Amino acid sequence: MERLAQRRWILACTALLALIAVLTALIASRQPFALQADVAVGELLAFHGDGTAIGVLQVLTAPGAENVRYPILVPIAGFLLWLRRWQLAAFVAVPALTISPLTRLLKDLVGRERPSYAGTTVTAADQSFPSGHASGAAVLAGVLLILLWPRTPQRWRMPLAFAAVLSAGLIGWTRLALGVHYLADVVAGLALGAAVVLLSAIILRIPARSSAGSADRATRVLSGRTGRRLA
Repeated sequence: MERLAQRRWILACTALLALIAVLTALIASRQPFALQADVAVGELLAFHGDGTAIGVLQVLTAPGAENVRYPILVPIAGFLLWLRRWQLAAFVAVPALTISPLTRLLKDLVGRERPSYAGTTVTAADQSFPSGHASGAAVLAGVLLILLWPRTPQRWRMPLAFAAVLSAGLIGWTRLALGVHYLADVVAGLALGAAVVLLSAIILRIPARSSAGSADRATRVLSGRTGRRLA
């Protein structure tokens, strides 16, 4: 069972890395059809105007930023260190600390300019591909999902996974609605963040160990308590 879980993680991570490679090659080679498709989708989804709607979008997009992500993940890593859960602490810290440099590296390598749509009012400074908010959102959602999964009752696991995917996707959508990213930027960012989380989990053996370990510990505790009561 543990080997099967590891294989699934590896397969998913490989697929994400392949997707990132394909998108990076398309955007870096300046393929006209890729830009045309991105512009068509961007013009359709970008919000034209200002006011309350822009303010709401900026609030929704905030969890993908470092200044929101770090205050959530760093205390969790610190708490796990305090509990001497070294592997789980490393699992939280590694994606949290590496996703921004990796995103920056891809941005510098590809050098894609930000979109510019008539009527949009929000601007951003650095390169466009991939989206840093999207990659950060995927890291935040992915880390929390894997941490909570083995500690969540079976009937609530699918809603938990749906909520994690929806929240990351929502943040990705806000980058399109604000007109500061193309669709390929957002997809690559989400894929990059998810790949970093999965790769960290695979190396540290978090998925299988957490699920099996939690079940084993629960069984031992229950057995111990039952034995004491019978005694």
